[in-house]
Amino acid sequence: PQVSPRSLLGKPLLARVRYRQPLQRCRITKIDTKKGEALITFAQPQLAVPGQSLVLYDQDVCLGGGIIVR
Repeated sequence: PQVSPRSLLGKPLLARVRYRQPLQRCRITKIDTKKGEALITFAQPQLAVPGQSLVLYDQDVCLGGGIIVR
């Protein structure tokens, strides 16, 4: 089933910015549907380079991902 991005706003999630990186705790803190962008805030700072992919998970369910822009 498809999940509304707004329903995930502020919910504790997990994310990975590098292949095989351990999952990291995060939250979606802002969504701009017009631009198709979301601001992801991690519990611990992450080294992420623009152009890398970010993949979001709700426990063991992959929600999707996108390209890091900044």
